[in-house]
Amino acid sequence: MSVLHHRSIITHSLLIPLLLLLVKSNLTKPVVAGLCVGVSIHLAADLLSPMKGFALIYLPAPIKSSIGAWQSFVWMGLNAVVGLYLADRFTTFHRLIVPSAYVCASLWYAFYNEQNIFVLVPTVIIFLVCFRNLIIRSSKL
Repeated sequence: MSVLHHRSIITHSLLIPLLLLLVKSNLTKPVVAGLCVGVSIHLAADLLSPMKGFALIYLPAPIKSSIGAWQSFVWMGLNAVVGLYLADRFTTFHRLIVPSAYVCASLWYAFYNEQNIFVLVPTVIIFLVCFRNLIIRSSKL
């Protein structure tokens, strides 16, 4: 009997990357930023799953119950957007590092992991939500 379900609210959220912020090191924020980018992409891709059965977000033991279909969709969507936003805030050394990493990792995830270009739809939407100001500034140059 496992403590966590396949899509646990703990593993399918920003909780684990954000807990790493408790580690005091010069590398903590860049590592957490990278993990936030990865979690954001993964959760964005998971938004394409039909919200039933194993696709739902579950609470850990002893509850081990789903939070519901639309709640799972909202949970993953918000964590995906906030993850990308936080990744951008945690990296102050280069303005384009997070958007570039997000685009490259999204493409890799879509083509090599999922073998499905449709996975890019939610990642592009989340990218546009988080970086619309960067895109607008770039178009004015």
